[in-house]
Amino acid sequence: MTTDGIDTEHDDNETTTTKENVRSAESHDETEVTTTLGDEDIELTDDDIYQRISVPQFTAADYLADPFFKTIYSYLQNDVLTGDEQTDRKTLLLAENYYIQNELLIKLHLPRGRKDLHAQAETHQICVPSKYTKSILKEYHEILGHFSANGLFPSSQTRFYWRTMAIDASMISKRCDICQRSKILSNPNRAPLHPLPVPTRPYEFISFDHKVLTRKTTEGNTHLLIFVDHFS
Repeated sequence: MTTDGIDTEHDDNETTTTKENVRSAESHDETEVTTTLGDEDIELTDDDIYQRISVPQFTAADYLADPFFKTIYSYLQNDVLTGDEQTDRKTLLLAENYYIQNELLIKLHLPRGRKDLHAQAETHQICVPSKYTKSILKEYHEILGHFSANGLFPSSQTRFYWRTMAIDASMISKRCDICQRSKILSNPNRAPLHPLPVPTRPYEFISFDHKVLTRKTTEGNTHLLIFVDHFS
């Protein structure tokens, strides 16, 4: 399909290709989240959310240009190491948890403790190059009804992985204009309190106030104006 001279069919096909490439590698338990669409609360599974996300077609060039993924991708694709002993040792240790499928770098996430072992099976996460992380996280944030990091991170982690995902998820609410305008401040800023000075002589420090009388006096007065000398 062509709109204003721009081929939009290519972008749609790239998104579909990315999702189809990784579908056969997915293995995880479905979880549900409740979000608000308009005035209605609806329940979305991981698959429902994933189908709403616009996932770009990640290429080998994207991974090789990424500071974190380039060494792992180069090793898995071409069996090439950097020559730096410390970097290569780390790459060899991490590489067993990654594999390449149709140019996509997939991370195999295994349950670590007993609690995780019973909670979920292994998951296959699409590794996201750094230039795409903000857009994907922003879409998750909006689809989930502007969840905080506690709801955003577990949902996005079932499908995607990048090294700073937890930090990025914790920061997105602080940078979101809608979240900042609508959140309730639990500790609003208050004017600082300063102690009154102690006078050393009469009439050095005087305060005044007024009071509305409950009824007029015989002279027709309705208010009292009171002055207090703080030295007395």
